Amino acid sequence: MEKKANLDALNTLIANERIHLAGLSRQLDKARSDLARAKSAKDVINELGPAEIEFHKETGKLKELNTSRTQRDKLKDKCAKILLEISRLNEKNERRKTLSHENDEIEEQKIQLLPKIQAAQKLEESIQLLQKELKDPVTEIILHLSNLHEKAALVENMKQEYCSKTRRYQRFCH
Repeated sequence: MEKKANLDALNTLIANERIHLAGLSRQLDKARSDLARAKSAKDVINELGPAEIEFHKETGKLKELNTSRTQRDKLKDKCAKILLEISRLNEKNERRKTLSHENDEIEEQKIQLLPKIQAAQKLEESIQLLQKELKDPVTEIILHLSNLHEKAALVENMKQEYCSKTRRYQRFCH
């Protein structure tokens, strides 16, 4: 019986070991499957490695191109602003030329008018001198005229009185 107990124990141990071996076999199959997938993934990575490097190179070039495009756009904006400023400055320059030409014409007219202005000033001075010289005689003439007007008015009154008296007298006589 001892043998049987040993045999039963041994059979139990074998059964347990078979279960354990089946579990290990499953783990081994899973590990082989994982290894196969890992090899496949490694092959894909090895195949894609140059493509990934190329991708990173192209991405870097794309970033450089975007940076260049941004710089180009900024330069275009700056150039447009400069061209606008040049246009404004050209307009101002043309206006300055026009005003300078007009100023030259005005200066020329001023030079031409200067003798006439001087003659007019001399004439004004002569008129003022003449007015000073004629002031007293004109005042005297005005006083005489005023007196004459008063005398004329007095003569007219006397004439009207005479005519009035003459008419009364003629009526009286008739």
